[in-house]
Amino acid sequence: MMEIATPTGLAGRGILAPRRERAVRFQMPPIETAADIAPAMGAITAAVAAGDLTPGEAGALAQIIDTFIRAIDISDFDRRLQVLEAHAPAS
Repeated sequence: MMEIATPTGLAGRGILAPRRERAVRFQMPPIETAADIAPAMGAITAAVAAGDLTPGEAGALAQIIDTFIRAIDISDFDRRLQVLEAHAPAS
């Protein structure tokens, strides 16, 4: 049996320092479609400019938005593929 070292386990052994991140309280506009991405990124940029978010926090939020964009793209691709397959002539 192989033991896999996890960051939590390593931190508990004193090998890695525990993460010291704080919870970010930020009201981001809802994202339901790709069209909602620009306003969300604008809100993040404005929050950094106002000093409400650090650039690092904004980067983390931007990564979350990027993941959301990919999920939207995959869902949209799957939906379009199902429509095409449903209307394809039988072979």
